[in-house]
Amino acid sequence: MGEQGQTYYRATAGPAPPAPPLQGEIRADICIIGGGLTGVSAALHLAERGADAVLLEAGELGAGASGRNGGQVGTGLNWSQARLEAKLGQDWARALWRLAEDAKALVRDRIARHGIACDLRPGIAHLAHRRRLLDDYRRAAAHLQDGYGYDAIRFVDAGEAASLTGSAAYSGGTLDLGAMHLHPLNLLLGLARAAVQAGAHLHQHSAVLAVERAAGGFLVRTASGRVRADRLVVACNGYRGGLLPEIGGRVLPIDNFILTTVPLPAGLAPPVLPTGIAVADSRYAVNYFRRTADNRLLFGGGENAGGPQPADLKAFVAARMRPVFPQLRDVAIDHAWAGTLAITASRLPEFGMRDGRLYYAHGYSGHGLALSVLAGRLLAGVMTGPARAVADGGANGGADADWQRLARLQHLPFPGGQRLRRPLLFLALAWFRLLDRL
Repeated sequence: MGEQGQTYYRATAGPAPPAPPLQGEIRADICIIGGGLTGVSAALHLAERGADAVLLEAGELGAGASGRNGGQVGTGLNWSQARLEAKLGQDWARALWRLAEDAKALVRDRIARHGIACDLRPGIAHLAHRRRLLDDYRRAAAHLQDGYGYDAIRFVDAGEAASLTGSAAYSGGTLDLGAMHLHPLNLLLGLARAAVQAGAHLHQHSAVLAVERAAGGFLVRTASGRVRADRLVVACNGYRGGLLPEIGGRVLPIDNFILTTVPLPAGLAPPVLPTGIAVADSRYAVNYFRRTADNRLLFGGGENAGGPQPADLKAFVAARMRPVFPQLRDVAIDHAWAGTLAITASRLPEFGMRDGRLYYAHGYSGHGLALSVLAGRLLAGVMTGPARAVADGGANGGADADWQRLARLQHLPFPGGQRLRRPLLFLALAWFRLLDRL
């Protein structure tokens, strides 16, 4: 499990802020464990509110899923709005919709406010790999249009799906021009630079070895230093390891795999993604893809929950890409990598708090690029109360209530306990991969 392969994102990353390894003992209001989007966003928003925040990251900033993902900023949560309404009721479902829209708006706002060059582009198509799924897509688009006034989404048929993608693999689906895609590592590094400018202290190559309860707070130990803090944010997602097992029983790390081609040659017939949108398909082990700013195809697919890593990552992902884009059979693969994300059994994120001092947000289940940035703002709001020096406007803007709307989502532990839950999920994923083929 974990990082493998050189990522395209790291090879094309912008400048990182100063984040030296932690040395010696320091004191802070809040210690954040994890230098992904949740942790960096929390550091930024906490610093803007006048809190003394220290962030510790085991590797480089963005080394985990936040800097290795497909770069798609989707609309809503993993569940459809109709399913949320049926399970949670209209009021709660609509509040979650608003939060998901707030998350997209926050990403756009921060990119504009801090001048972050991260190749932001509009448009994600969700496409059906089986014709029998098309009625679900029609109903979902109509429900968002009619019930939520969301006119950025519409149904597309097989012909339009082919013209949008350059692939005959799809029967139709939806096109969502309110969704977007971007270079996620450059987004994270831009937010990290803003956090440092706001007064946050970031320390990479500072793996946390132990967390101890201390008088009135926590003592967080690394190999070369320690932090004494009143409160703690755990923002590790799939990279928590054995740290604080009491908060990890309802999330499970799984691996995902991505490649990028060399720059696409001219004259491909049909052209690949000619309008520049991104795509995610209806397979259980989702295929997702988009064109990068330098005209490569970035293609992700395949999941692994504890089995052996593929020996050849390029060949493994290319085997999923080439049936979708047979015109790329002779186009070379430049980068391929694996990375770990965290899922919950429900595929909804888990937000929580223990004893008024320990906070966590994780389990985004592959749908967290915008929600993790929002999580940082919500964490800052719920941990500091009314703002003292806020860049995002006045009091905490209902952060407590919004935090509770996410924290109230119920999560069950994965079956099998610590010993058997990963083998059982491995078998389940193998079954769903078989269903995808059938």
